[in-house]
Amino acid sequence: MSGRTLQLSLPDDLAAEIAGAVARGEYGSENDMVVGAVAEWLARRRAEETKIEEWRGLWREEIDAGSGRFELIEDIRVESRRWS
Repeated sequence: MSGRTLQLSLPDDLAAEIAGAVARGEYGSENDMVVGAVAEWLARRRAEETKIEEWRGLWREEIDAGSGRFELIEDIRVESRRWS
């Protein structure tokens, strides 16, 4: 694998968890485990950013439309649950 090499210092309990995951065969190496964890974190972060942008778009649509399509706060709550 090409890329940048980082040196990390982890608390003993986290290092032991990583070593255990490798020993159980969940990952091929400690490096694979850390790369996988960072990739999962990044995917969640990007998904959250996308959701925030969707909310901003809805907000802009409502502002641009003038009077809102929701008359009651409960209507807004119902709609927000659809997007959660």
